[in-house]
Amino acid sequence: MKNKIYLYMKVFNLTFLIILIHSYGFSQSNNDCDWEVTNTANNAVIAIQQDNSINYTIQVLTPSVGTNDYMQLQMTQFNCSATLGVFYSDDNGDLVCGGMTQWDNTQSMAIAAWGDDPTTPEKDGFSPNELYTFKLCVNGLEQELSCSLLDMSTDPPFLDYYSTNGFGSINEICFDAGFSLDFYEWALSQNCDGIEVDEYNSNKRVIKSLDLYGRNIISSNQKGLQVIIYNDLTIEKLHQF
Repeated sequence: MKNKIYLYMKVFNLTFLIILIHSYGFSQSNNDCDWEVTNTANNAVIAIQQDNSINYTIQVLTPSVGTNDYMQLQMTQFNCSATLGVFYSDDNGDLVCGGMTQWDNTQSMAIAAWGDDPTTPEKDGFSPNELYTFKLCVNGLEQELSCSLLDMSTDPPFLDYYSTNGFGSINEICFDAGFSLDFYEWALSQNCDGIEVDEYNSNKRVIKSLDLYGRNIISSNQKGLQVIIYNDLTIEKLHQF
């Protein structure tokens, strides 16, 4: 009985969300990744529900001695402007944005995934049963994060693939920011809009210094060949006399 009530409430909440979306229109937000969406005649609606917000994360690979570790950043901590996009494969197998919305930590969201228009010769949307691919565009950095983990509900009425007039719901999603300590600090900043891209790109610092044998260099006075690794993964070779 409890499960039925819970499912009923999920459907009710999603229905209410969909009514709001159709009343005010789908958000095809401006973004810094040059994503463009073709609005066709058919779509599915994918919910990003506030109840699951603890499961929406970004992971950042960080260096440590002898291994690589991940720092996880919850999207509820993410204070910067970002756009969520859902992608389909075109006739050439390339990923094309088929729907997007501005990420909002304060409330549930929904994104329209637009289906292929059968009246046009080219594939310009999702095919029936096509799986969803999600990306996150971090506005201001012009950085596109791929999805490294995705779990979508398959409890009725939800589907984890495209179906015209179908419903989807993201239970868990994780985006991969790669190897960037700066991204982690930037994302936690309270004034993201005030940080310039040039400042981000030029904020370069040493994360590791190695000698000829790959050993960590502790002293700044050590002589000989040194390999300097920076936080943007650029490498510099120095010879200290």
